[in-house]
Amino acid sequence: QWLLLRDDRVAPLDDAPLPRRAADDSWRENLPRRADTVRRFLQHHSHALQRLAADRSTVEDRADAHLWIRSLPSGVLSAHIEASRDLAGILEVVERYARDVSSPAAAMRAIARRIPVTKRVYGGGAAVVIDVANAELQVPLTHAGERLAAHGKSTPHLAVECEHLLDWLDRRIATRELFDLGRAGQPELSATSTRDVLGALESMARQLEWQAIPRPVDLPAP
Repeated sequence: QWLLLRDDRVAPLDDAPLPRRAADDSWRENLPRRADTVRRFLQHHSHALQRLAADRSTVEDRADAHLWIRSLPSGVLSAHIEASRDLAGILEVVERYARDVSSPAAAMRAIARRIPVTKRVYGGGAAVVIDVANAELQVPLTHAGERLAAHGKSTPHLAVECEHLLDWLDRRIATRELFDLGRAGQPELSATSTRDVLGALESMARQLEWQAIPRPVDLPAP
């Protein structure tokens, strides 16, 4: 089911049909759909826990009536404990991902975490700093679209909403339009600085593969 989540194909537990996904849907439709998909996965997880608990209860009840069960190798009887640990690890990952897709701001923060972090400096430092006030996020970018831990005072800033960035990553607005939105009300940049900022943005988008929906991580191995 986790593999199906990437395509929002997690099976409902009832007779409800799967929500339809159109090729031209924007992130504004896809993000709530992904949140619903995660909720369906959590329902599957809850049912798995219930089945495990019922199975464990059955084994314990039979052990009272059949003493030979208690003489089974410990590895057999500990399988339920190991399964419980596996399900707990899965739940931690899924709940974290559920938070990542819970809102546009949370999605943008999750996407920003995927930007490679570097200590290397290209062309003298950060090319631009993306300020996303409604996501409490600041991203200094190198010319190669990698994230830096710090930036200089003279680095150009883009002040945008997280919705603007998601529209851009979803290819709903052009890079130049994002730049103009982010520089509105600020001093005009030189042609060279403008080119550097646009290049850094394009490099970042390529690093993220132009994805406006956070990607689920792999589940822990059993």
